[in-house]
Amino acid sequence: MVPYCSTCASSTSCTTCNSSAVRFTDGKCYLCSISNCSMCSSNNVCSTCNASTFLVSNLCKTCSQIIPYCSVCSSSTICTTCNSPAVRYTNGKCYLCSVSNCTECSADNVCATCNTNTFLVANVCKNCSNMVPYCSVCASASSCTTCNASAVKYTDGKCYVCSILNCLSCSADNMCASCSSTYFLVSNQCKTC
Repeated sequence: MVPYCSTCASSTSCTTCNSSAVRFTDGKCYLCSISNCSMCSSNNVCSTCNASTFLVSNLCKTCSQIIPYCSVCSSSTICTTCNSPAVRYTNGKCYLCSVSNCTECSADNVCATCNTNTFLVANVCKNCSNMVPYCSVCASASSCTTCNASAVKYTDGKCYVCSILNCLSCSADNMCASCSSTYFLVSNQCKTC
């Protein structure tokens, strides 16, 4: 019988130890003093850590213990999810990046990727409305998908306040391209029948 064993492989070897013990490489169960270790050698050297922990210098450490500001990592050196307000750098580490709206930095305070609907311009993540005036949803840093309610989208992908009454879209400044429903385009004006 093997002490601390819940499932034996033989009279001298264990396959599953009870919850208070860990299986050592010699097939026996012992109380291992290394926290989060699932398999130790008989001389208390950890060879395998529990899930979500990584073996570093004979200790089983969590992501946040290995990589500062990290909540989820794929290895002991690569973080996949950083704790807010930290951002993930391209090197797999987490840092506090001072660039507003930045989701990934390539080096200290050099932004590589911005939040949704913000665009990287000279290491600053600019909001869509700052890039394309009167725009609420941008397709790119220079083209709009959806204009604010007070503006119309021109064929160049920009938004302008069109002064032509009942005009739905303008092709150039004060040149109406199409009118709202029940209106018809006549000599650059939207008129009813």
